Amino acid sequence: MIEALKPSEWQQLWSSLTGKGQGDIKAHWIPQTLANLAIIATDVPKVEVIPAIRKIGNAGSQASDFSGEGIIERLAKIQNPSLVEQAEKEKFISINSFVQEVLESPSAKIEIPYERDMILIHMDNKTLPLESLGTGVHEVVIIAAASTLLENTILCVEEPELHLHPLLQRKLVKYLAESTTNQYFFTTHSAHLLDAVESEIFHVTQHEGGSIVNAIASTKEKSSICNDLGYKASDILQANCIIWVEGPSDRIYLNYWIKGMDNNLIEGVHYSIMFYGGRLFSHLTAQDNDELEDKINDFISVRNLNRNTVIMFDSDKENPKARLNPTKQRLKKEFNSGSVTWSTEFGHPS
Repeated sequence: MIEALKPSEWQQLWSSLTGKGQGDIKAHWIPQTLANLAIIATDVPKVEVIPAIRKIGNAGSQASDFSGEGIIERLAKIQNPSLVEQAEKEKFISINSFVQEVLESPSAKIEIPYERDMILIHMDNKTLPLESLGTGVHEVVIIAAASTLLENTILCVEEPELHLHPLLQRKLVKYLAESTTNQYFFTTHSAHLLDAVESEIFHVTQHEGGSIVNAIASTKEKSSICNDLGYKASDILQANCIIWVEGPSDRIYLNYWIKGMDNNLIEGVHYSIMFYGGRLFSHLTAQDNDELEDKINDFISVRNLNRNTVIMFDSDKENPKARLNPTKQRLKKEFNSGSVTWSTEFGHPS
């Protein structure tokens, strides 16, 4: 401990913290410095766990945890709160807003019937039990409801990605980050959650019968985690969208324009940008390999990398009435069949 700082540094730090002078390094400088730097929690937060096995309990079920047992009773209380607890109604409204986003239906809302034996979903002039909408919706409602009912709590969630496709995972995490007041710890095998929000990531591995925990600070380390989880580089096929541009300057312009249209869209999460470079342009195609008339050619099918593809290029026209060159006409035709082409009106984007 003494070797961590020079004696003069210990004395200077001790004097700054205590306002004292003189003293001894062992009797005063080190112990009093550490005592002043120590953080003593005055209010220990509540800790709850949402286990990996989650299900909605039967009518009248009660539970001390938040696995889904007792969720009907808890929701019923905030659906129709007592006079002195009317503020709890806001929680029920918040959960309903989340359900509307998950189901992509502004008319969707949940209801606990008089019998309190199920959770009903009203949507598009239909009323259905929650379980009829699939396990994924069932899971996110349990987690979102527990996270909304609890406040200022450390909430440990085991494998929140179970039964959830990537889009549902992102919607859930976005709701937890923006609409609840808890601190969350996830244990997960999902690579999609690594980029879902700004968070601290820890990689837990087993070695010689013990667990080793490493803090992850770089993209390279994130990539290593994906390898350990079994994800392959070919999983780029499942990325939201790939936008092909000629070079780095086009990426700068494009990100600026996208940010101006929708500040919620994030590069690397909602879309990725890739460069084709001027010389490769004539070798690109938006056709699948099995659609190409000449099977032996030098075309590179960007559709094989990702089905959701956009290409951006300069028209290089000297005036608005000029025509695109044959290569750009071909690519515009190919990409506009199931994808999107964006060419400048004339000249360059700048």
